[in-house]
Amino acid sequence: MQPTYAGLLYMFSYAILSFFIITRLFIKTRTKSAIARTVILLSFLLAGAIDFTYSSFVGSYDLETIVFINVLFLLSYIRNLREVWIQIAKVVYGSATMFIIVLCFLIFYSLLGYALFSSNKLDESFGDPFSALYTSFGMYTEANYPDVEIPYFIANRSAAIYFWIFLCISVFLLANLLLAVIFNNYTRILN
Repeated sequence: MQPTYAGLLYMFSYAILSFFIITRLFIKTRTKSAIARTVILLSFLLAGAIDFTYSSFVGSYDLETIVFINVLFLLSYIRNLREVWIQIAKVVYGSATMFIIVLCFLIFYSLLGYALFSSNKLDESFGDPFSALYTSFGMYTEANYPDVEIPYFIANRSAAIYFWIFLCISVFLLANLLLAVIFNNYTRILN
């Protein structure tokens, strides 16, 4: 079986990256952090080569794995991108409490929606707890808010109270509070 052009392109990119990694290891200064980063990069390179070799024998290329490994190469090799991702990780870590509060709110309201609306046969958005959580997250982002409310509103007009309270708390309170916490953590990390 002949390798495709995409496979050859990926092998060529791995060869170039391995050349840069090896020259970085043997030409640059040999500090412990540089050697550790090089070992990590070589392990990613080895994982990509193994994945490519396995894909060549099987006959189908798992491009998601190869693309993921290429992104890891990019993030670990370009210093500015690495620093940006470290800052983003620090902001997310500093905002973890607020993320947990939003997650608890979504879980509570999805279970409440499951208890209230699981018997509705017009729409199965709250049919089981996991789809209820998915639906609640969609309503939190306002991606499908009116579309979710309408079947339940048709079945019972008092269902609008549930959706309006959810909308007021999630969109007007929690989303703005989450944005403020993320912004404060970001400005604190920059200074």
